[in-house]
Amino acid sequence: MGEDMLEAFSGAIIPREVETNLRNNYRIQMDHAFLLSSILEKGVKIVAYSPNIPPKVIKEMITPVGPVQEGLDVALQFSTRRKHKVLIYP
Repeated sequence: MGEDMLEAFSGAIIPREVETNLRNNYRIQMDHAFLLSSILEKGVKIVAYSPNIPPKVIKEMITPVGPVQEGLDVALQFSTRRKHKVLIYP
């Protein structure tokens, strides 16, 4: 994950602010940030675990979790509250 992608999320509280950041300061390395913000704008909850990215960095964009079981537990909690399905993508 590049610094440019993270820059679009810096200081943004809602996905629309990410889109505004992208429109004002877009660089090609930010293409994934636009896709992610579009998904988040629809109210999709995303949890992620990566041993290579500090949780503090992940938290700028989505919900950080620990290893797989914790991620599954958090996703199921989101699902139960809203009666949605859970998709697991390795």
